[in-house]
Amino acid sequence: LDLKISERLISDKQLEQVFSQMDEDGGGAIEFNELLDFVQQKAEKRYREEDIVNSVGRAVRLSLIRNKILIRELEDKFRNYDDLDPNTGELGPREMRRFFRNVLEVSKHECSDRNLRIAFSAMDDDGSGSMSTE
Repeated sequence: LDLKISERLISDKQLEQVFSQMDEDGGGAIEFNELLDFVQQKAEKRYREEDIVNSVGRAVRLSLIRNKILIRELEDKFRNYDDLDPNTGELGPREMRRFFRNVLEVSKHECSDRNLRIAFSAMDDDGSGSMSTE
């Protein structure tokens, strides 16, 4: 299947966001069932990016309360996280997901991997594919 889309119609960053939404398992490739799920979704069922970011934020806040983690402690945990790039002090999308799951203890029930990827893309303002504490 050859899908040709003009560069004027959609930017590389937008394509990456669409890919991220379609790649439900985060495997780096879109399987047929992921493509089919994406195509069959009705427009009204697609969550707006803002709603997803708010949902992820809510899950993190609940986790912080549940685990009694203060904001200053959260920043320390982020800065000292093992998967943080030692040269840049940043996390990529997979490392961020592991940080949410392992350090903040946000479960898949509270926040899906897909929603974490969408939130990451939304927070990655410069499109670099990484995030810092800034």
